[in-house]
Amino acid sequence: MTGLRIAIADYLELRRALGFKLRTDERLLMDFAVFMERRHATHITVKLAVRWAQQPASTDPNYHAGRLRAVRSFARYRILTDPRTEIPPADLLPRQRSSFQPHIFTGEEIARILAASLRSRGCATRFYCLCHYTIYGLLSVTGMRVSEALNLDVDDVDLVSGVIT
Repeated sequence: MTGLRIAIADYLELRRALGFKLRTDERLLMDFAVFMERRHATHITVKLAVRWAQQPASTDPNYHAGRLRAVRSFARYRILTDPRTEIPPADLLPRQRSSFQPHIFTGEEIARILAASLRSRGCATRFYCLCHYTIYGLLSVTGMRVSEALNLDVDDVDLVSGVIT
């Protein structure tokens, strides 16, 4: 294991001890370590970090910004043990603000979505269709996020009181 990989493992261990999950950062940083090893680079430079962050060239600029953010966070840690480390500036690959406009579905649109979810297509089983119907219905009446609905446990639902926590 190279010094950079050991430092990444130490960084992740420290941050996880503070309560961060860092699954995406771990994947990105390990990919960055491979990139650095292929170039026989011994320390992080802004030039190398940006070159790595902008791969692949055809993806979304926000993806590139996220990749550089992971390296920048690690570089702030790494500079304590390797003073040759360069920390990429935060505004080097800035996130692009999206003009996302939320859409509030009408009752008719929700009814069409629910009806369509019950129609079996391809290899979809009846159970698959009913699961989607239930999730779409739950989302439409509770305002839950998709991840919240998908992460519900039996203990989260009180059928007697009609309450979901």
